[in-house]
Amino acid sequence: MEGSLSRCVLRCERYVQKVVGSGLDRCPGCLGSSVLRTLQGVAWFLVFWVLAMTWAIVFWVVILPRWQKAQPLARKYAAPPTRTAYNKVAFWQGVGAIRLPSELGGLSASWPLVRLLAYDDRVGLEPTLRLMSFIPSLSLEWAALERIETVGQRGVRLRIKDPAAALLVFALTNRDGLLDIAEQRGVTVDRSPRRHPWWSVG
Repeated sequence: MEGSLSRCVLRCERYVQKVVGSGLDRCPGCLGSSVLRTLQGVAWFLVFWVLAMTWAIVFWVVILPRWQKAQPLARKYAAPPTRTAYNKVAFWQGVGAIRLPSELGGLSASWPLVRLLAYDDRVGLEPTLRLMSFIPSLSLEWAALERIETVGQRGVRLRIKDPAAALLVFALTNRDGLLDIAEQRGVTVDRSPRRHPWWSVG
């Protein structure tokens, strides 16, 4: 019986030594050292993670919006500071996603981050939340549009005359409402069936 108990104790000691990495019976401080090393590794990981997240936030909230606003398309078609500057109620609005041309940084924003609005004299583009400054607010008069093309089942491509560029807005609801308003204001609307290569503005 004594021999069996000794063998059991010996096996347990070997198992503990294998897990911890050193013999606790010979070095009680080894466990503390191992835990300290583990905590130091976790601390460095947390520091790296915090720095990475801070840089990402600064890039999306500060650097990217400033760079976009410096682009020619953003400067020319920048929207008024507030919606009240339109002094009119939107005839139509839809929430969707967007892909911007290189003149605006080539940004892609998924649904439902973008709002498209149709007014009597213009069409507006803005983020659904004001905090999303990386999505520029634009205001284009109907006369500034060369044409509007349908893309896929629920997308539109707004082609601008000067400078020649295009905005791709997709995953819209009630797309026909926007197209009807555009046609009533003299904008050429192309309703031809067209595939939806979202990776390219077109």
